[in-house]
Amino acid sequence: MSKSAIARPAAHSCILAIIVACGSGTEKIASATSPANTTAGSSSPSAMAAPPAAAAGAFAVAGTRAVTTGGVGGSAGRAAPVTAGTVSQNNAGASGSSAAGVNAAPMMPVAGTAAGAGGAAGAVATVTMDVPCDPADKTEDATPVEFAAPGSGQPTDNPTGPYDPVMESDPGIPTHTVARPSTLGEIKHPILAWGQGGCRKSGNEGQNTNLFKELASHGFVIIADGPASANGPTMPGNGGEPLLFAIEWARKENERACSKYYHKLDVDNVAVSGQSCGGIMAMQAATDPTITTAIMFNSGLFSRDQSVYSALHAPLAIFDGGPDDIAYANGLADFNAIDNIPILFANPTSCSTNAHLCTFFEPSAGEFGRAGLAWLRWHLMNDEGATGKGMFIGSSCGLCGSEWTMQWKNEPM
Repeated sequence: MSKSAIARPAAHSCILAIIVACGSGTEKIASATSPANTTAGSSSPSAMAAPPAAAAGAFAVAGTRAVTTGGVGGSAGRAAPVTAGTVSQNNAGASGSSAAGVNAAPMMPVAGTAAGAGGAAGAVATVTMDVPCDPADKTEDATPVEFAAPGSGQPTDNPTGPYDPVMESDPGIPTHTVARPSTLGEIKHPILAWGQGGCRKSGNEGQNTNLFKELASHGFVIIADGPASANGPTMPGNGGEPLLFAIEWARKENERACSKYYHKLDVDNVAVSGQSCGGIMAMQAATDPTITTAIMFNSGLFSRDQSVYSALHAPLAIFDGGPDDIAYANGLADFNAIDNIPILFANPTSCSTNAHLCTFFEPSAGEFGRAGLAWLRWHLMNDEGATGKGMFIGSSCGLCGSEWTMQWKNEPM
């Protein structure tokens, strides 16, 4: 991690006396030219023993101030002596250790647990610091892939988000296909694992192109089950495992210093989704406790399964294509059988193609794209405005007009 340059004063003697308020006490930091006046880190009413690393009150350069602030909500901590000419990583008061600067972790895992003598405890804050890429950990670059054409005579689209979407085959997960924003790191990118219609092992299908482009253009990283090419390797199984495998890979990439995803993914906000049989995969994956939300498109279990329903814990949306969709009856039966989570059953009132695909081939995936994007923005990006929660909640919600029918259970306020 790059560090900001620290300006150091010219080496000359000056007298520095600093008084810092610490809750009910007052902390005095000794003059750099008169170390005997007080013990390092001493404060009123109590005093701390000076750390063995340096003489009491000693600073790197005469007159240099070495006071750091305690955690959020806490008062200023003790001054940390440093070796002459170096920058101290022992942030006194960061973790409330009994001696200033002693045993302070270089990675600063907790800030403000206890904020110096006389100060009130601050809020706990985890600080993540980047580490350099180890060349031995480098992998081959991903191979760019052209999005499959939506279909003969079907329109291509320009997605509505601020990012250009790209698709690629990553050697770290050759059994899947990745669609993502071309630029990473401007936000923390939420993760979406996708199951294909028919549970097919083909990650790049034209029917999903407009939806994938739309979601990636708004910052989501989509990992679809199946390789980008027909002859690529596949992961067996048509349950939730391929989707959970994709999410676990993304989490590992977020921690691998040589990865382009390093500390750029929002690993705490992850969703599973899919179309038809892929939607069933998504419901099964949604029983995993780390899943934030799930969407089923044109989908529903073939038979009721209370063991799956009772394991669900996160909000679920079922978007089918109306009564003419072959999955409509199953989706409605799932909705009726699930009582333990917020669940939405919603259907566009018209489809531009057969009801089991409905609006997937329209620009930005049409109504399915509009609803799917808003649901993910709400639950993964905390968007409570008109482009997120407001699309589904309230009498004037975006889907409350004639274009949709909606049924809620356990509707959020």
